[in-house]
Amino acid sequence: MGMNLQNGFAIATLLVCVSVASHAATQRTDARITYSIPEGVYVDVGTDNGLSQGGKGTLVFGDGRSLVFEVVQAASKTALLRLEGLGAELVGDLRTLPVELVFQSAEKTDGPPAAEEGARSGGEAETAPFVPLLSPAKQAVQAPRSENVSHGNVGIRQDFLTGTENELDRMGTRLYSSGSIDRLFGSGWSFNWSGSARYRTGDGYREHPEYETVQPLIYGAMLQQTFDSGSFIRLGRFLPLELPGVGYIDGVQLETDPGNHWRFGVVGGLKPSRVNLEATVAEPTITGYATFEAGARGASYYSGTAGLLSSLFKGEPDRLAVLFDQRASLGTRFDLFSTAAIDFGTANTTNSQTQLSSFDLTGSYKLHRNHTLRAGADHWQRTDTFAERDQLRIIDDRLFDDGYWRYWIGGLHRLPLGLSLNEEVAYTVADELDDAMRWRVGLTRTGLFQWPTASAAATVYNLEAMDGSGYGGLLSAYLPFWDSRFSVRPSASIRWIEPENGASELSVSYYALYLDVRLTKAWLLTGGLTQTQGDGADSTLLDLGLRYSW
Repeated sequence: MGMNLQNGFAIATLLVCVSVASHAATQRTDARITYSIPEGVYVDVGTDNGLSQGGKGTLVFGDGRSLVFEVVQAASKTALLRLEGLGAELVGDLRTLPVELVFQSAEKTDGPPAAEEGARSGGEAETAPFVPLLSPAKQAVQAPRSENVSHGNVGIRQDFLTGTENELDRMGTRLYSSGSIDRLFGSGWSFNWSGSARYRTGDGYREHPEYETVQPLIYGAMLQQTFDSGSFIRLGRFLPLELPGVGYIDGVQLETDPGNHWRFGVVGGLKPSRVNLEATVAEPTITGYATFEAGARGASYYSGTAGLLSSLFKGEPDRLAVLFDQRASLGTRFDLFSTAAIDFGTANTTNSQTQLSSFDLTGSYKLHRNHTLRAGADHWQRTDTFAERDQLRIIDDRLFDDGYWRYWIGGLHRLPLGLSLNEEVAYTVADELDDAMRWRVGLTRTGLFQWPTASAAATVYNLEAMDGSGYGGLLSAYLPFWDSRFSVRPSASIRWIEPENGASELSVSYYALYLDVRLTKAWLLTGGLTQTQGDGADSTLLDLGLRYSW
């Protein structure tokens, strides 16, 4: 599995960096993925680092892979990013890994004030103190200057895939839109939406449920009112940002802020289908939670959120779980983040038992302003519930094993001449797989030939699988032209495999060229061509996209 996973990771490098209009400055900031959900990923940086709702850029992994992102919501120290393109679905396997965000921060000479900018994310002011996990922050009362202020985007992506071996050609179309309307009719209410519609055709998709069928996916359709005290109410479809482990809910969320470092809230409603997010009454869910926060970032600081989740599935008790999110820091050098879910085996299934369903722990220590050490542990185990079994095509108790544990240590080093070095060593223990040690080393150069915004990256890693082992390499570059109105990203993957039975082989597993053209301030055109080969799955992928933002 390790070798196949690495191959999938290599394909994810296809994406190109998003460019912006001329009055912008490129920023780069280190970050960490803390959660992964169908709509995107959470990172531990926010408006304090220059991110703002609607902003776009590139999420670069330590191994050189990259994905285009858009900021869906942002608070001072955290943000929700939507990822685009082939490979975005793989990010769920990369929680807590360090990444770099490359984005353009437009000059704010004619932009809205911080309070107005914060309203785009449901009433969060950029200048407000940090509130953990994107919970709304207190803000001063001020009369709205206008009403029904809308920000958003709408776009289309079209891909064509041709297989050279098995003739399983396929085509996919995706329409998408997201945005917000603030100060509805001059009130304190806001409305946020996010969704897409997908259509697939071709011989390669004949068994897919979306084959020649338009499949709508609504990630969010939420009304929110934030009060002067910091309390708030949310209605509609949303993901409780204060405790993302709850998942998507069609219902209501209430939170109160009595002060003295505490906040209390409750989330209740119906969970949509886990397959296509269709509305359903099968899984009513309620969660009560509390948040405690003390100290200040940059000094001694702690924030923790704990919740008790209870749900039914088709009228039967199904899940009872405790959810935890915690963050702590000591000064500017040490930072610790953890999240966990403990399930108590309420469902009367074969393997249902009390278990640690998920656990992520990441610590970082800044040895020097240019050298940071990171280490952590990850665990995931499938919850044995009626709702989980209902979405499986084949019920096999082996699917509900003890999951995996992954222990890792790594570092990031800023070197002279615009170079940065990153490395990681990880050891994974899983029931159904051989235990394996995996490592990677990556080197990035920012600034090429008096070209300050251009960059190139090279990464080497090992490949481990049950039927062989070897090494892989990733090469990629980002080349912007004409003040970043036009950008080019070439990339390639090389691997050397030594199977248990057979001769060693050195091959190029894929190469790609992607372009990004900023037609106007509002219109963005993307396109690219990728050739993959090897393992009897040679193919050519053409990917085109057009987006309008307002």
